[in-house]
Amino acid sequence: MKRYFLYAALAVLIFSALPPRAAAAPSVQAKSAILMDQDTGRVLYEKDAYEPRSIASITKIMTALVAIESGKMNKEHSCNEGNLRFAQKRAPLV
Repeated sequence: MKRYFLYAALAVLIFSALPPRAAAAPSVQAKSAILMDQDTGRVLYEKDAYEPRSIASITKIMTALVAIESGKMNKEHSCNEGNLRFAQKRAPLV
């Protein structure tokens, strides 16, 4: 009985002395992803995070929401050729 207790105590000591293993990278299906610590701003995980991408759908939804909430849905807006070229360079349509 003492022998089993000794083996168990040795196992606990050995495993507690080993450095912790890093967690495996998460399985992400998105083309790009980034996970940052909110307090420090340190990047914890990234997958092609700095690769230029077209505007995400959430941006389109938020734009529509702001437009609807403004209550000016029947007002006509226009942009000039320069604004259009600038927008296409910043977020090319795919």
